Amino acid sequence: MREQWSTLGRVASRDGESGEEEAKAVGCPLFMKGRSEWPGSCSQDVIYPTLAWNILRPTVKVANPGAPGCGAMIKSQKQEEFPLGCWEMQQNPLGGEDHNAELQAIKELAAMAGMASWAAAQEHCNASGLKEPQCRTLYNGRNVPVIHHLHLASEHALARSILDNDPDPVQSDGPVLDAATTAAPERAIDLG
Repeated sequence: MREQWSTLGRVASRDGESGEEEAKAVGCPLFMKGRSEWPGSCSQDVIYPTLAWNILRPTVKVANPGAPGCGAMIKSQKQEEFPLGCWEMQQNPLGGEDHNAELQAIKELAAMAGMASWAAAQEHCNASGLKEPQCRTLYNGRNVPVIHHLHLASEHALARSILDNDPDPVQSDGPVLDAATTAAPERAIDLG
């Protein structure tokens, strides 16, 4: 990587050579230009595989412990499933990126986190009216460390309070997200 740092270390800037397109991608690695998501996003779960498979020389060995992108299950060489590394709200089986569907998915992920087995999850889903494919997707996401594409402050606050076991989502140097704040449909910044 050190040998290729002149390529790998370059990032898009507001006043970059590509003008407005590069300004839109500020902070994203320039090796992503013309590839997936450019210039609108630069998700780490997309950049890392691109770096590993398309940018570095084939002789450079890079760990690849999961599926590229987010929300896909993958098995080891021994056919053991890896835990899901991140949840992609764009693939939410309860209604995509609709606000109420996102809130419901967060609640279901929290419920699934408490399930001792797939059988217990199925029982919960049957009682809740969730179909098997929805149930399986939510069960697979029960312990994800990252959720991509939450858009509203209320979604972030709910996820933090019931998935992080943090009943009072306060940022030490930021505002308190109280009931009045979380009920408002203001746009939140999507970091994922």
